[in-house]
Amino acid sequence: MRPIARYAAYVALMVVTGLLSSGLVTFAISGVVAMQLAPEGTEFTEAMSAFISSDTPLVLALGIVPTSLAFAIIALIVTRGRREELRFWSAPPLDFVIGSVGMIAVSTAAGALVSLLGLVDNGALAKLNDIFSNMTWDVRLLMLPVTAIGPGVSEELFFRGFVLGKGQRVVGTTAAVIISALAFGAVHVDPGHVIAASLMGGYLAFVVLRTGSLWVTIVAHVMNNALATLAPELNGTGATDRMESVIGLIAGVAVGALMVLVMVRRHPMPDRTPAPPPPPDL
Repeated sequence: MRPIARYAAYVALMVVTGLLSSGLVTFAISGVVAMQLAPEGTEFTEAMSAFISSDTPLVLALGIVPTSLAFAIIALIVTRGRREELRFWSAPPLDFVIGSVGMIAVSTAAGALVSLLGLVDNGALAKLNDIFSNMTWDVRLLMLPVTAIGPGVSEELFFRGFVLGKGQRVVGTTAAVIISALAFGAVHVDPGHVIAASLMGGYLAFVVLRTGSLWVTIVAHVMNNALATLAPELNGTGATDRMESVIGLIAGVAVGALMVLVMVRRHPMPDRTPAPPPPPDL
């Protein structure tokens, strides 16, 4: 097996491990909660079905929190939490602004593209939009740690810290960027979400390679997720007609491209590369 295929299989194994472990935790906790909320004498399957289909913030939280924890733990174990390998380096404040603006622009463009392709009316993306749209403002604010901070930190640790960083040393930068972006898209499951997340994963990989700092992508990721939680109608998938989607796509691409050009001018070459793996134990 070639190195690229071998590394892709390794990443897939880590992703499946994270999803399966978090899924078991989610199922166990959801089962307990569902039985507590159901009327006395309700069968387990009936209680679980009613609870999951309720689309409440609690259901969303029980799906996101275990997954975030699983991916963060795997990334920290595999990298041994080494600052050098995860690229936990500081960066100029302007990099955080440029990275976040670009991320929101790419997210808007990706959402508009998904809408134009007709992939937004069903699946997880549609369900998330519905849940966020039906939340009151106080609930949206309370959900920020769950929907923005948790995934923003854990997914950057896993996909840009572990997958991209280790991949650069094993298969080279280009292959590592592609694998990390596709893996990031794949965990979002439904077609519309996969396309949008893969595009955003490619952008985030570019940012961390240019700035040399995972902090920049963490902040950009958190800011994008926070906006999606507080104002889901602005993420590109909330357009009510085709023209709005086209405008969102063009504006998102234009602003995103501008931020990329600015980042390239600020960082002509990557500032830092991940540290080599530690020497083997003797």
